Amino acid sequence: LENSFNTIASDVKIQVEWNPKTVRAYRSHGYDSRALQDEQFRDDTVDAGEVGSGQGVTVVYETNLGEKLKPTDVLGTVHIRYRRTDNGEVEEIEKTITVEDVSKAFDQTRPTFRLACAVAEFATVLKHTPPEAQQQALSKVERTAELVAGELGYYTPAKAFAETVKKLRVMGL
Repeated sequence: LENSFNTIASDVKIQVEWNPKTVRAYRSHGYDSRALQDEQFRDDTVDAGEVGSGQGVTVVYETNLGEKLKPTDVLGTVHIRYRRTDNGEVEEIEKTITVEDVSKAFDQTRPTFRLACAVAEFATVLKHTPPEAQQQALSKVERTAELVAGELGYYTPAKAFAETVKKLRVMGL
């Protein structure tokens, strides 16, 4: 609750430009209702989200990479644009994503990252997977959620998420 009252950035926008030479295909998980047109990214009259002190934002993309890529090959660029609350100035930062940045196997990434991916996949399954295929798709999410909950010492939100996925899968969703 305290973080909600201590906003450090407003109108936060995130845009990822993928390199078509190295990324064959991609799709985002979540944020469907928050998608902006490309031309709206630098339009400061377009309202966007706020970020409070201590909060983070996770954007999950599933990618299909080209073959025979080198660690230094560029996959894309992340642009973050926001308005500072202390002086009202708009700032933009960018970070290039290379193959080396994403070369870890999924099960070797941070548990909190895997939890965010599981939550994103859960939402994607419920929204975009036909009902007859949801139970199978949710079993993978359930395995990831249970593993991560254990790794995080059964951190209450992770444990509750794992239990919710299991209940929904058992109910036959």
